[in-house]
Parts: sequence; C-alpha cells; structure tokens
Amino acid sequence: MYWKSTALFFLLLTFGGCGEPDVEQSQTLGQSRASVFGGVEEQGHDAVGALTTVIRGAYQGSFCTGTLIDPNWVLTAAHCVEGQRSNLADEGIRLSDTDIYFYVGTRAQSRRGDPPRTGNLYRTRRVHLHPQYDADANFSFYDIALLELSERVDETAPYIIRRDDIDPLEGENVLYVGFGVNDGVNREGSGTKRSTNLRLNSVLPAVYITTHGASGICYGDSGGPGLVRTGNRYEVIGVNSTAAGEDEACRDGSMQTRVDVFQTWIDVVMGAGGCGADRDCPCAGVCGRDGVCDAPNCGLDCAGFAECASGCQRNDSDCFFRCSAGAGPTAQATYEDAAACARNCADGDRVCLQERCADELAACFGAPDIGNDDCGGVWNCVNACEVDGCQQSCFEQGTVQAQEAFSEVVDCIQTKCADQSDNAAFSACLAQRCRQAMTQCMPPDDCRVTGGDCPAGTACIPESWAATYCRLTDGNGISADCDGSRVSCEDGAFCTNLGAGPICQEVCLEDADCQARNPPCHLYDDAPVPFGVCIGGVDCPDGDGDGTCDEDDCRPDNALVNPDADEICGNRRDDDCDDMADEGCEEMPATGGAVGAGGAMGAGGMGTGVGGAMTGSGGVSGFGGGNAPAAEPTPVRGGSNGVAAAGCACDVSTATSVNPWSLLGLFGFCLVGLRRRRP
Repeated sequence: MYWKSTALFFLLLTFGGCGEPDVEQSQTLGQSRASVFGGVEEQGHDAVGALTTVIRGAYQGSFCTGTLIDPNWVLTAAHCVEGQRSNLADEGIRLSDTDIYFYVGTRAQSRRGDPPRTGNLYRTRRVHLHPQYDADANFSFYDIALLELSERVDETAPYIIRRDDIDPLEGENVLYVGFGVNDGVNREGSGTKRSTNLRLNSVLPAVYITTHGASGICYGDSGGPGLVRTGNRYEVIGVNSTAAGEDEACRDGSMQTRVDVFQTWIDVVMGAGGCGADRDCPCAGVCGRDGVCDAPNCGLDCAGFAECASGCQRNDSDCFFRCSAGAGPTAQATYEDAAACARNCADGDRVCLQERCADELAACFGAPDIGNDDCGGVWNCVNACEVDGCQQSCFEQGTVQAQEAFSEVVDCIQTKCADQSDNAAFSACLAQRCRQAMTQCMPPDDCRVTGGDCPAGTACIPESWAATYCRLTDGNGISADCDGSRVSCEDGAFCTNLGAGPICQEVCLEDADCQARNPPCHLYDDAPVPFGVCIGGVDCPDGDGDGTCDEDDCRPDNALVNPDADEICGNRRDDDCDDMADEGCEEMPATGGAVGAGGAMGAGGMGTGVGGAMTGSGGVSGFGGGNAPAAEPTPVRGGSNGVAAAGCACDVSTATSVNPWSLLGLFGFCLVGLRRRRP
C-alpha cells in the first residue's frame, strides 16, 4: 500500500495544505470578549456560569463560560485562559490564576468596574490546563481545562460529566448555555446567559461537530457545556471550542471537545483514579503512566489522514477540517515531518523520496513495497500474470528505480497509445511515441538481427518498440522445427511457417544476407526494426507467409485468411476465401472473451497461430517463434523471454494482420488495467 498511500500524500502537497481549516472560516470562541446567538435568555442552569476577571480590584466582566462539575471545580476550555492571558499581556497586564473568578448568575456585565448586582463570584485558586494543549497549534485536540476554586459553591448543584460513549447521540439535539453575543456580526449582547438547542452532527475521536442554523454558539461561549438530559438530570458531553462561518462569523457550525474521552484526565486532576487494569481507554495503547488516556490518538493514523484529506476538493476547508479533527495529533505530527522532507523532492520523485525521506515516509505509511528486480524483470513478470493481484505483486518486486521506470511505461501507454483501434496501430504507436520509456525500462542490446552480436545461448530478437535484445534461446538451427511459444531458433534465425509447418528461417535485411537458403530476402512491411526471412525455394510469392500463393489468396496481407483456413464463427469474416462469412455456423459466439475461442488468446485472436505466418512467440516481442498448427486453436504464450499475458481479457480478434511486431498489443492493452501505486 506504500506507493498508493504516498500518491495521496503528494496530492495533499499539491493542494498546498495538510487539512487545516481556513483561518478566515474558523474562530476560537471566547478569545475576544464577545453568547449564544439566536437563543433565549436563560434563568436556569445555575451550574453554568461565566469566567470573569478582577484586575487590581476592578471587575472586568466575562470572557468565557464554564460549568460547575463539583463544588470546587469548574470545567472550561484551555484556550479561554490562554487567550485571556494573551489579550491582557498585550495591554501590559499579567494575568494570574487568582485573578480569574467563576460567576454564578445570569448577567455578568461590568458596571464601570463593579461586579454585577446579582449573582456571586468565586475566586480561582489554581488553573489546570491539559498538559498537551498547544496554544500555538492551528488545531488543538486538548482544548480543555479545570479551574480549582478557592471555596466551595454550595448554592447550586453541579452537573455531572458524561462517562458513556456519545456515539449514540449523533443526530440528537444538544442544549447549549453560554454568556456571549447574541449578534455574531456586530458582537452585541455579551454577558447575558442564553440557551439554544442544536443538532449533534457527527462524532469524531476527540471532538464532535454541531450544526448551526438560526441560532448557534459564538464568541464568549467557549468553555461552555453541551448538555443532554438523562433521566431527571443533565450531563455535560462537550466543551465549546471552535466555530466556523464562511459568510458570517459562527453561522455554519461549531466543534466541541468530548468530555467522555477526557474523563480520566478530569478524574486524575481532581484526585481520583485514572486508566489501568480496571479501567480501559477508548482504544488500546493510549493509557499513560499518569493514568490519563491520550484519547485523541485513537483517531486516524497518518496514512488514514492522508487518504481522508485526498478526498477533499481544493478549497473545501470543511472537509479538511473534519479530516484533521478525525486524525490523532501524533498522526498529524508524523505527516508534517514527512511533508517537510518530501517538499525537497521535486514532483514526488520516488527515487529522491527513498534516498532522502525513507524514514519519514515509513513512519507514516509503513515500509515500502520494494524488491530487487529491474524494470525488465517487472515487465516480464507482469506480462506472465494469470491471476488477480499478480501484476501488483510483480510491481512491488522491483527496485524503486525499476518501479519508477515501469510506471513511466504504463503512463505512456495509458496516455498515448491506449486508444488505438487495433494491435498493429497500437504497436506502431508504441514504437513512435513510447520507445524512450520502453528503452529506459529495458535498455536495448542493439544487436544485429542477422546474428553475430549476442553471447552464446542467446539470439537477437527485435521488439515492438523498435529495439533489439539478446534473449535466451533453445538454439534450434536453420530449417529445424521450432516452437512458436518461445524463442527457439539460433541467433540469426526466426521461427516462421512457409506452409510446411514452423521451422527456423534465416533472418535477412537484403538478398545478400541469405546464405543457408537462396534469396530473395522477404522484408516485413511496417516492422519497427527492419528485418525479414530468406524465402528461397518458394515457388510463388507468399507475402503473408501462410503457405498460399498471393495469387490464390483472397487476403495476401493476412495470414489468418486463406483457402486452407477454417471458418471461424462469429467474426463476420470470410476466413477460407469462399466469398462467404460464417457459413455453416448456427450461432454467433462472442469474440471478446479471455483465453479461448474468439478471445484475446483464442481462435481469431492474437497468439493462436491458426494458419499464421508469424503468430506465436511474441507476447511482448512477437518474435522468435512460429505459428501453431492450424488445427485446434491453442493459446500460444510468448514474450521477451517466453512469458505470456494469459489472464488479460483483451479482445484482439479484429486484427487484420499478424505481423509479429503487432503482437505487443495483446500485452500493452492489458497493462492499462494495472493498478500502480506511485506518487
């Protein structure tokens, strides 16, 4: 899965982001002094109060919301405290923990430095921020805090925190209570307690998303609770953290920190027990030595985050935001490390990635699927595949360089040659437009087809992309029988059929090359590498080498069509030159199946060699073999090293010629379906 995953990774780099929300569309609630907009004034829910400050004896009014969850403890958001500290620091004022007060009442507005006439203020003794909260992060998974009060609040009963999983609440309404603006545009009406009901849209590992409409939460509501009624009591399920609005601040929705997944941190801070042998965390492996579950890391891992974000449209900040919220902080940090390294590799160069960023990418996506085969080995392996999944396995057996080169071949085939109507056209396209990619994958030996350049035990074979190679051969001599399913003739000879069955014929470029047989030299038309065979001794011209003189052959350019050929049902062609097509056929069988009659490697398709001059050992190269007997249609497997593309259901039954250089099409079209994993 490595290269597939890194493809998603580089898609994100192309987008220029890693799933962070647009700062113009997200607001951290309460960092400016501004309540539930569109809600109603609230006289109840006394356990929900305002966070206020008293600086040098002067009451400053509210800046956030909090919830009493114990007579001595208030639950709120970490960014509330850090935001207020930052705001006052800009004014040269240092905010201490004891300057923060919890207001119990309904109207927290300042009266020219005096506290409200109604309600009570309770001083904070100590602020406990979650230790992993990062005020400088674009997205914090740990936006939660506790205020330890200097004295008990006995005038109202605390609300309890939700300990059960909140997943079943998805789609339900949640009650929100807070002190803030009732006008998100003009930021008016802050300091008055209001409430509204909003829909819980989706639950993520450490947060949940709330949908806004005519009402919602906004500036000043940070730290306030999301409440659900269970029996005759309310439970706190979330702490307001962030809101978003594209056209109007806070209008679209908001995000809350889940209380249930932070319950161990709350308990440990308040002096109770945490996770351990008798208490599980939301997922395995996140219980710390301090007894606190690191629940945010139960989210998507690095590769999962990359896959999620790759499904987002460019500029879809909401989608990226959800992916970020669904991924753990460790996953995002791992991604950022990999991204920082990978930006040094232009256009996702995999060789560069492997050399410079192997550790970073492995941390995100796991160890790469890399083998030791060169590109030619990958090519041959792919073309020999007969079962699903084989091609990908072949790809992963190649080195990084081999995978890169092979991917360039497949890209060229897909973008430049896949739309060719027949195999001859496909092969011509390959030679004209993809030769560079092919020869980079498999550097040619540039041997002479007439022989003399290859080591012992090999023969020079012309390939369809206009290059020649020394391939292993059986070494059968000129005039000896040969096997059309493999490279079987000695160097300087080619397996073909001039009417008496497949035998090794001497290869030539001109008449002077014909030594073992008399001239003339018969050159094949449109061959990407010029070559032919010596046909001396033949009584009449036989252009397609099917054993029938041209004057008696209704298709002298097609070795599959001649008076001695069997009529093949269903191809609507006069195979036996009797001026009738499909005579004697009761049914019209399909012609585009896989291996078998009428299919890619069946009668009427490439590789059967029915009456052909040079079908057969071809596969990739198309050369070095002859035609199979003209009787029962049998798949002829062949290729650069005698490999085949069996298993590819490529219909080539409409081919009008079996020139050997066209046989590559059988394999090339199949390659288009290969699922490559590359960046």
